[in-house]
Amino acid sequence: MRPTEPFRKEHEELLAHIDHLGLAARELPGLDPAERRQVIDRVLGFLSGTLLPHAKAEEDVLYPEWARLVGFADAAVPMTHDHEAIVARVERLERTEMDDVDMLQELLYGLQALIAVHFRRKRTSSCPPSTPPRRRSRSESSSAWVRSPATRTSTEQPRTDAGPRCAGPRADGLRYVKTISPPAASS
Repeated sequence: MRPTEPFRKEHEELLAHIDHLGLAARELPGLDPAERRQVIDRVLGFLSGTLLPHAKAEEDVLYPEWARLVGFADAAVPMTHDHEAIVARVERLERTEMDDVDMLQELLYGLQALIAVHFRRKRTSSCPPSTPPRRRSRSESSSAWVRSPATRTSTEQPRTDAGPRCAGPRADGLRYVKTISPPAASS
């Protein structure tokens, strides 16, 4: 079993619950404040009791190991930023009054979208911590696999038309380079 397998299984289970956030948001206007409280308490129970502990475990266990493996200390920063945004919305949901239906719906729909995008990023990102990287062809991505300087032939020249890059070493001598376009020159 891969070390990421428990996280993968948890992701599958968590994804099944994410759509419930949207369903809860849709039913709120037809509920009285006491019923809204019950729905929000169930949602908060899931978020605080299941989702946030899962995120904390990723940050404590999975992300540091993954960063070590790819050789890039900040590899998981986008994922932890997602976690911070999710926590902020959960805390705001906890403080929202039950008669503020618009805000409750906004927070629930926002959480649903944010969490869904976060999970999708993990599944499809070039550096996903819970999914092993898959080698993409140049036609599949704007990013490219390139040879490290030690394995580059004398006729291969490094690209000079791009801005900063995020690179991670690979066991086969290649490294993944994500090119970030430089800012446009101001006039």
